[in-house]
Amino acid sequence: MICPNCLQTIKDADALFCPKCGKRIERVETDSPAEFLSKAQAETDYAKKHEILLEAKKCFPNNAEVEKQLLFIGRLYEKGGKPDFYRIPYWPLSALERPGEFTHRQRSEMLNRFFNDTELERVAELSENREAFRREYFEEMAASYIELFIKGANSNNSFWLFRRSEKSRLIRYASCVRNMLVNLRDCKDVSEEDRQLMEQAIQSACVKTLGISPDGPEANEAD
Repeated sequence: MICPNCLQTIKDADALFCPKCGKRIERVETDSPAEFLSKAQAETDYAKKHEILLEAKKCFPNNAEVEKQLLFIGRLYEKGGKPDFYRIPYWPLSALERPGEFTHRQRSEMLNRFFNDTELERVAELSENREAFRREYFEEMAASYIELFIKGANSNNSFWLFRRSEKSRLIRYASCVRNMLVNLRDCKDVSEEDRQLMEQAIQSACVKTLGISPDGPEANEAD
């Protein structure tokens, strides 16, 4: 159970007051997971977001939308311990953008864990349209990757101590996305079905996040 006031997870299902904020718990019956999803969407802390979605999953087992949101989070809610890029569900796409930074074995493992994830397949089977779900998942991951690893890369935003112009940054972003597409098309570690879905997803994510096409002239002008 989650306190509606402070969103603290309460282990005692019969508790009348929240042990954290002390406020009385007003129990509201609901026949829809929409309330949980709304709270999760508003939460910026991944650990708290994860707790809310787990509670929703407990109340509404095998709900496709709840399971999808849990899948989108991956392991971003984990804190501490050894650094592990696999906590970021879209990090394996680095194998497409910067393949030279990894060995062939590493790239194969990264792409296999991304495209052949058992949890991804399980949740896809809960949706009405498996292919549409996978395309949506790929687009969400591609968009998140562009935001964090391409738009957030210092090399794409600065040159020595100077801030690149907006046009220069945009050109470099688009060029990185284009590299992903080129390497995807040549990749032997991805099935033809997933290659087509991922290509559509990357192109769509690029337009959504950058406002330009990765196959447009901007992507060929990187300095």
